[in-house]
Amino acid sequence: MESSHFGPKIPFITQAPDNFASPYRVVVVFDPVQAVTASNVCRGGRGYGPGVDPVPIPGVVRLHAVLCANKLPLTSVSAQVNGADGPSDLRFRQLVGKMTIILFPPRRAPAVLETASSSRWQ
Repeated sequence: MESSHFGPKIPFITQAPDNFASPYRVVVVFDPVQAVTASNVCRGGRGYGPGVDPVPIPGVVRLHAVLCANKLPLTSVSAQVNGADGPSDLRFRQLVGKMTIILFPPRRAPAVLETASSSRWQ
C-alpha cells in the first residue's frame, strides 16, 4: 500500500503499537464470504459469519479492504487476483496498489478509476 496512494508518504504497519491513538485504520480480510460488509469489518467482525468458513479457491486470492474511522467505514473495496504466488508476485502487488487508490482517492480521480465499472478489480 505504501507509495501507491496520493499525498504524503504514510507508513503502513501490520500491528499498532501500544500508544497508537489514531481513529483511522485499514482492515484487510483475506478470502471473505460474499456477504462481508464494511460496517461489520470496522466493528471488529472477522469478515465472515459464525459457522461459515470461507472456502479458498486454488490460485485465487480474494481481498476485502476497508478504511475505518473508529467503528465507521469511510471507503471499502473488494477484489481478487488469479494466479498470484504470494505477496511478492507482481499481480498481487498491482492489485493492492489499485485497491489503495480506491481506499485513499485523490480529490480528482485518475483515469484508472474512471474506467472501472465497479470497485472490483480482477
